Amino acid sequence: MAYDPPSSLASFHSRYAPRREAERYVDAALSGRRPSVIFIVGGGLNYIGAALAERFPKALRVSLQPCSDFLGYEEDTPGISWHPSSASGLAAAIGAALSGDRIGGGVAVIEWPPVASRFPAETERIKAELKRALEAASSDSATSSYWAYRWLRNSLRFASSVSRVGSLVPGAAPIVIACAGPSLDDEISGLRRIRAGISLWALASAVPALLSRGLEPDIAVSTDPGFWNGYHVTAAVARAIPIAMPPSSFVPAEAYSGTSIIALNTGMSFERAAIEAAGVSARLADAGGSAAGTALSLALGLTTGPVALAGYDLAARGFDDHVAPYAFDALDAVSSSRASPYCSSRAARVMEGFPTAVGSWRTSRAFSAYASSIGAPPEDSHRVFRLGGSPMDTPLPRGALDDVIRGLGPEPAVIAEAKTGFSGGASRGALEEMLAGLGRRAFLEAGSAIRRSEPIPFEAALYYKALAPRDSARLIADAARGEAREEDLPPVDEASRIAGSELARMAQW
Repeated sequence: MAYDPPSSLASFHSRYAPRREAERYVDAALSGRRPSVIFIVGGGLNYIGAALAERFPKALRVSLQPCSDFLGYEEDTPGISWHPSSASGLAAAIGAALSGDRIGGGVAVIEWPPVASRFPAETERIKAELKRALEAASSDSATSSYWAYRWLRNSLRFASSVSRVGSLVPGAAPIVIACAGPSLDDEISGLRRIRAGISLWALASAVPALLSRGLEPDIAVSTDPGFWNGYHVTAAVARAIPIAMPPSSFVPAEAYSGTSIIALNTGMSFERAAIEAAGVSARLADAGGSAAGTALSLALGLTTGPVALAGYDLAARGFDDHVAPYAFDALDAVSSSRASPYCSSRAARVMEGFPTAVGSWRTSRAFSAYASSIGAPPEDSHRVFRLGGSPMDTPLPRGALDDVIRGLGPEPAVIAEAKTGFSGGASRGALEEMLAGLGRRAFLEAGSAIRRSEPIPFEAALYYKALAPRDSARLIADAARGEAREEDLPPVDEASRIAGSELARMAQW
């Protein structure tokens, strides 16, 4: 409880009933919602926080103040508090609030206008950082909910189908990772010149472009869980180029027998279980937010030399959003008509997807979200380069091929080796045991969290989202609010077990 704030601070609130004023404001702002995380922007003396503590005692309250004047006078002590003189940064405070799967019950932002209008620049900075963090967290949450089933299904298919496995040998020479951006074309002549002295990797989507220009990559990297990824890996399978992939990625059935598969473990529980069920070894790699991020993480662990990304543009050049040929170029031709010729329909699609012109390039807000998702650890930042002239800023420094290879030996850093003595994929019994193990762990973790009035841990929630999305949605949200009951868990667990048994049968295609 705060005492005797200066009149200059009290003036931001009602002189006669500041608590009642805050209660009415909270009721209007939330309109019946029951969020598990509530951000208070410019709460002043924070009567808002006190009202929220009474209404939602288990919700995490986060105070973000645009000035430090109210420090020591606030009516509420929130779970997390930040002001300009805080030791930690604003982004760190917001990140701490959004960690630990707390957002499953919903997030609310309440701004107190009297304080916000008095400190507009500082308030806008808080709101901009909060918006960025919430967009990223919302995207991550939506991604896990949407892809959970496919990640698990793909992992089961991997475990049951993989028949040719490969390994990677570390080295010291450069690795160049070819991405499918339009600037990849600018690097082709240079790549031909230095090909013998580097290990050339490619995202699966860039393989057709390299092959059409007489360059065959040593490895293709594939991480996309969608069925359309099958079109991207077709060229790699046809040339028996080894594919480095996590089990959660989708590849067509022929990929498992047509080329060597290098298993990657990005930390997902489904992947770990599939790798164990299949009896294969795997390389650790970060999920990285995209295939390029995973490839970069893998490369940094396999060479002590430099790593360069070519064609990592996140932008369109002219009316080309990818280097050609590209697996889905045909869609522009199919969608064209007499009233909308090929060039017109392609130009319209690119301009809509990349609305902002920057010289000869076009950028988009959507791809800007990826721009900051790929970086190198501080200890490796000196040996990572990004090639090409895309205007999109990223944490990766720009460089040229001559910078990358200067003074280094000619031996390739990484070679894919086929392993012998591997007997093939897992049986249906092994798949069922894989799912049973995931289920047992999810049940224990979820039950423990519910008893402690805490959110269900990510991996347990992911299991239930994959197999019982409708049954588990309320349980996950209530647990994030600290309101879940133990008796609500067994029905969700039973629905997941039934769905898992059917999925194990379907996985053996």
